[in-house]
Amino acid sequence: MNDYTISNEQKRANYTEQFRRLKLALKNGFNLEAMFIEYAILEDRTESILLHADLWDAYIKSRKGREPNIDSKIKYIQKRAENKKDPLHKYFADDLLDRVLAWKEERNRMIHAL
Repeated sequence: MNDYTISNEQKRANYTEQFRRLKLALKNGFNLEAMFIEYAILEDRTESILLHADLWDAYIKSRKGREPNIDSKIKYIQKRAENKKDPLHKYFADDLLDRVLAWKEERNRMIHAL
């Protein structure tokens, strides 16, 4: 498990603030800021999935010294979800994570175009 853990109350307060900022950014047409907020939320959620599935250490080991990133976390979750006996299959056997990866690629394309 990672060294940085926060209480559920702190996490709730953080998400309340992040979604408030996201709503404000979208309302005011600050699309770049909105994309950064959305990306940060997805980074956190993918890490949380791995932590709660007790897979964080195995995921980190699979990185062989490379830093965690959203792409590798999602692909790791997808690989585990292929196994019908793995608890992640129940939640991630559909195309949700493929759609998140497609969103990430489009987001990266737009960021680099700027």
